Amino acid sequence: MAADRAIYDHIVTSIVDGRLPEGFDLGDYARDETEALFADGAMDGICIYHSAPPELPEDIVQTIVGALETTCAGGHDAAEATLSQLLAEHRAIDLVGQVQQAVAEVAPRVNAQALYGSAVLPILASTDKEMVKLGLSILEMVSEPDEMMKDVVRNLALSDEFTFFCARNAQEWSHPNQELLAMGRKVRGWGRIHAVAMIEPETDQIRDWLFREGVDNDVMPEYSGLTCYVKAGVAERLAGEMGADDFAAATAIVAASLGDGPVAGIPALDDPVAEFGRYVAQAARQELGEDARACLEAIAGLARGNGWDDLVASCEALL
Repeated sequence: MAADRAIYDHIVTSIVDGRLPEGFDLGDYARDETEALFADGAMDGICIYHSAPPELPEDIVQTIVGALETTCAGGHDAAEATLSQLLAEHRAIDLVGQVQQAVAEVAPRVNAQALYGSAVLPILASTDKEMVKLGLSILEMVSEPDEMMKDVVRNLALSDEFTFFCARNAQEWSHPNQELLAMGRKVRGWGRIHAVAMIEPETDQIRDWLFREGVDNDVMPEYSGLTCYVKAGVAERLAGEMGADDFAAATAIVAASLGDGPVAGIPALDDPVAEFGRYVAQAARQELGEDARACLEAIAGLARGNGWDDLVASCEALL
């Protein structure tokens, strides 16, 4: 099913006003009909959040080492054949650690520019999504790229299929959190989930983005709920005065952090009753809309199941 046009070329020529258009996907590059059923980034996202690390051959690092040494010596076709076979059996997401080990092993004994080229070539020219990701994993381990290559990574990050790998690269650059913020703002699927997970809330701008948009993704807000609750300082915000818009943002995050979704939520914190209590106390000072009432009902249900009677009573008093 795979298309014969380089993935990077397909992405960069599809960009409109700094983003990929709604409905853009890489379905034409799926390896089979099953992969084509998944949204961009979904297979990797499921691996990250729901799958145990796979059993890998003991010699897999040396296989990658051999391929890197071969391509650095000019044997690009032979190296590509080896890596293509490897990626036919294992997804790139499962090989990140092994690629890093291999790059660290070969780096002292190969030409640095050749090693850099072993990353750039598949990133720019491959029609195989997994090979592009492998190239990004290699690039992450070499020296910080120039601005032109950073723009290549930023362009690839616009696709939810590659945001995870591009964000890992950006973490190694100067001003990584500003890069992650820019990436996260321009994707709405799995890419946003990964950007939220990786970003450090070092500025008010980042914290405010996490607060207002962090759980607003096209997959499930629950994947980012607790992360945004902590990183955006929602507990501290709830303890102060809040306008209607801020309360709505807090409600979205709390509702995504109930712990009944695919990842841990507020119940995993040290004192969940106190955490939920802050929201309920703030709700008592607000005009409650449908979303807030639904959130309070959900908190009350959770509280009943855990025997948090005082919290149940506080919620019911507002409903």
